[in-house]
Amino acid sequence: NVANSQAFKPSQSGIYVVTGTNNNNWSDTLHVSVIINSLPTVTAKSSESELCLNKEVTLSGSGATTYVWDKNVINSVAFIPESTTTYSVTGTDANGCKATASTMVKVLKPYSEQLSLATYNEKGNAISIIWPYTKGQRTAKYELQRLSDSLGTYQPIVTKYVNNDKDSSFYVDKDANGAQQAYSYKLLTYDSTCNNFAVSQIHKTIHLNCVQSS
Repeated sequence: NVANSQAFKPSQSGIYVVTGTNNNNWSDTLHVSVIINSLPTVTAKSSESELCLNKEVTLSGSGATTYVWDKNVINSVAFIPESTTTYSVTGTDANGCKATASTMVKVLKPYSEQLSLATYNEKGNAISIIWPYTKGQRTAKYELQRLSDSLGTYQPIVTKYVNNDKDSSFYVDKDANGAQQAYSYKLLTYDSTCNNFAVSQIHKTIHLNCVQSS
């Protein structure tokens, strides 16, 4: 059921017979062999299925002759992924047949815990600093830092290791004096797998000068 000059999709390899007849009613036949090539079995491979932020990974295809990746990835050339992403590759074999495959690369980013409260404690004029502990984020420890000079330099004042209770996310800065000035703090959250960290937004206390009028 093949029509002359009409495209069709053969389901299997085979020989097709065409008969041509001219104006004098003379005819002739021709046998045409059509070979259906199997699609290549393309596999997408990653040197690392899970890696820390700012680390390199190499993606490579197999099962074909040439490979083209999406997202500007070059086959078998290392690069640094910015986030967890699924990458797809199209492989082409020697017959020009194509197939695709994909692989996911998981990038481990440190969780950024944010300071909830930094407030003046009237008992001893210290500053009480509180932040949440979010479970399931691979957090190993917190490092609390305080602004130490006018140049924007922050110095560590305490390291709190995670032990699943409120003591991991609470600190009283007894070296501060909230009755005299305001203080700025930030929190570094360290990842237990990669040992890198995320930095919180800066949290600043408020210091009010009250002047009594006569």
